[in-house]
Amino acid sequence: MISLITPARALEKLGGNIRERRVAMGFTQAGLSARSGVPLGTLRKFERTGLGSTEALVKLLSIVGGLEATIEAASEHPNVVGVKDSSGSFEEMERLIETFRDRPEFTLHVGSELLLDRAVRRGAHGGVCGGANVFPRLYVELYEASRDGNFARAQ
Repeated sequence: MISLITPARALEKLGGNIRERRVAMGFTQAGLSARSGVPLGTLRKFERTGLGSTEALVKLLSIVGGLEATIEAASEHPNVVGVKDSSGSFEEMERLIETFRDRPEFTLHVGSELLLDRAVRRGAHGGVCGGANVFPRLYVELYEASRDGNFARAQ
């Protein structure tokens, strides 16, 4: 596949797209930073250069829009087999579950421990939760109870 855009130009366009969406929504950089959880310095750099973490991009797109379209486009690539949602928003996770409901081979994982049981009950495949590093058995039991529909045990 031949691309007519350089990686540097693609990053510039990505940063510019976030800036345009932010301005169109009436957010200042400080406002978008506070709402998304992306540090202000990171947001400024991202808008200027397009450089930043994937996590920052996901957080920004979840506020300014375009997250589902971006994930759908990426999901068509053979090397992308799933996504972990770390937004902390159950509504965002539900949107992803609905978006990929007809593609069970595309795995969806939640990052927030607080959302694991609800996300699995709604159709997520599992979680990548930090607490599982400390209490792995507890998280396996929570996942299994949620998957099996044992809501009392999952609580």
